[in-house]
Amino acid sequence: MQSDCPHREKFGYGADMLATSEAYIYNFDMHAFYAKAIRDYEDAARPEGGFTETAPFVGIADVSLGDGSGPIGWGTFHPAMLDKLYRYYGNEELIREQYPAAKRWMEFLQSKAVNHTINIGLSDHESIAEKPVRFTSTLFYYYNACLMTRFAGLLGLEKDTRRYEQVSRNIRQTLLNEFHHQRTGQFDNHNQIAQSFALYFDLVPEQEIPQAIDCLIREIDVVHQGHIATGMFATAWMPLMLSKHGYGWKAFDVVSKSGFPGWAYMFEEGATSIWEHWAFSDNTFSHNHPMFGSISEWFYKCIGGIQPAPDAIGFNKIIIRPDHIEKLEWAKTSYHSIHGEISTDWKNRKGQFDLKVKVPSGCTAQVHIPVSRSPKVLLDGKNKTVMKQPGTRMGKRDTSSSM
Repeated sequence: MQSDCPHREKFGYGADMLATSEAYIYNFDMHAFYAKAIRDYEDAARPEGGFTETAPFVGIADVSLGDGSGPIGWGTFHPAMLDKLYRYYGNEELIREQYPAAKRWMEFLQSKAVNHTINIGLSDHESIAEKPVRFTSTLFYYYNACLMTRFAGLLGLEKDTRRYEQVSRNIRQTLLNEFHHQRTGQFDNHNQIAQSFALYFDLVPEQEIPQAIDCLIREIDVVHQGHIATGMFATAWMPLMLSKHGYGWKAFDVVSKSGFPGWAYMFEEGATSIWEHWAFSDNTFSHNHPMFGSISEWFYKCIGGIQPAPDAIGFNKIIIRPDHIEKLEWAKTSYHSIHGEISTDWKNRKGQFDLKVKVPSGCTAQVHIPVSRSPKVLLDGKNKTVMKQPGTRMGKRDTSSSM
């Protein structure tokens, strides 16, 4: 069981696992472990179909949706991990096995929704910024509907697919109607949490993405003087979203920022393991906690640049997109997929970016190279033509190339 901490509660909280799951998958073979955790949540499900805050269930039900269920972000672990085990390990059979439990959970959420919104939740637990509870809870509701659409389509359940597609559309439209500040890229209270959630769940209209990112950076630089202010979920997602939209250097600055709050502050205060809360605590919060260790995912996906494609099955389709961070001279990264080792090795010296990529046989990879002009690329020792992609926001650079 993945516990919240090894010395105190020792409970299997769903949100701790969900926030750190991909960080752990990059570091360890988590297939059997998370499959077991998914079945734990099925076993602990409440009579009305709600998933619990912890599995095994120990009676904890903070801001419950009823019947002893946990907050929506905690119960979302079950369907979200089914999707992740499919993308990373190709486990379709587990989706088939667990579909009835996921469907009951979705029906439970629908029964608790008010005008396509979920109005309570723990939101971005342990954040410093104000939590936009209705917005984040409704986004989790939307995420669940999207996952059920995906699962039903994968299993060939046409009626369910159509039904969940409609539910997803209804929730998305409600999110845009109630929480979107039109033509600004801003959502709800537009702090680091709200902007990160909106970007992560692809809620931002495409033409407003630059504004959404600009708003997020203002929240970082102006409101919090360059520091992170997020909690359990957005701490994992905000650096990913900055990198995705060409601001990997900004993510790096936030991650390495000294002083309170941040990871460096923990080290400056003598920490030898990651804390539960950004502030030092002598009697309340754990000093050995998994959730802010989610940053390891960003190291693999963005510094190393190794990511599964959105439609990957068992990591068979790979995106290689390392951030170009001028403060870093080199990075070596490897991930041991079910098909074999995927690795990147890049050096950034004197204006030259050298990248070596290893991809397993039978897989395909799209390689993105951060450049300002057409690069020289060798594939198996031979020149390779690349396609330039204008408009990618790269900080000081404004284009990338892919092959």
